Amino acid sequence: MMHRTFRLTGLLACLLTASALLGACNRRDDAQTTGDMNPASAPDTGTAGTMGTTPGAMSGTGTDNPGGTAGATGSGDTSGSTGTTGNTGSGMGTGTGTGGDTTAPGAAPAPSTVTPGASSQAPLSAQDQAFARAATEAGLYEVAVAQLAVERAEHPDVKSMATTLVDDHGSANNRLAQLVGTRMSLPNAVPAAKRQVIERLGKAKGQEFDRQFIRQVGLQDHQADIDLFQKAEGQLTDSSMKEFVQTTLPTLRHHLSMAQDVARKLGVKTT
Repeated sequence: MMHRTFRLTGLLACLLTASALLGACNRRDDAQTTGDMNPASAPDTGTAGTMGTTPGAMSGTGTDNPGGTAGATGSGDTSGSTGTTGNTGSGMGTGTGTGGDTTAPGAAPAPSTVTPGASSQAPLSAQDQAFARAATEAGLYEVAVAQLAVERAEHPDVKSMATTLVDDHGSANNRLAQLVGTRMSLPNAVPAAKRQVIERLGKAKGQEFDRQFIRQVGLQDHQADIDLFQKAEGQLTDSSMKEFVQTTLPTLRHHLSMAQDVARKLGVKTT
């Protein structure tokens, strides 16, 4: 009996020892499991690649290729030319430069094809000089009397025509002076006979001014201008002066046509 009691006591001690060992093992496994589940030690997944810009001379913008699939431990760094990966992650944010300035630096501009309007330096003949003086005096008069009509005219068509005369004859005067250059001296004032016409028109008012302006300036003076230019076209010897006549004649004819239209509205005879 005594012997059997010792055997039971030894068996119970062995069971207690085994139970203690098993509990210690379980506690160690639980601690390891808890450490593995701790967020501080969790593996970092590779972050998505943002926008990888390609360094270099060309100032293009990198194309966005979000990479960064989950890695076991590192984070996907995409701030390079191809974006480095994590330890086991595959985040690749490649940046390809596009849209940079492809114009070659320092390229010379295309040569201008516009030739400056320089006048000929050949001496002007007596006929050329006589025409230049007469055309300049007529042009100065046309501008001065048309400026008066811009201020005094009552009919809107008369005022509109006067504005056109100021612009067109002023441009023609400047062009003729450029063509002549230093080859002769041109008049710079309205001749006395034409100043008297301006003074007489200045005394008229209202519709009477409109009729006198159209009759005198629009019809008579422009017909005289056309006759002067047509005669000079067959007599001039300077090529630049001939070109001036040929390009100005259509404008003078247009002015006469305008005056004829306005004259009919005002009851003024055109012949």
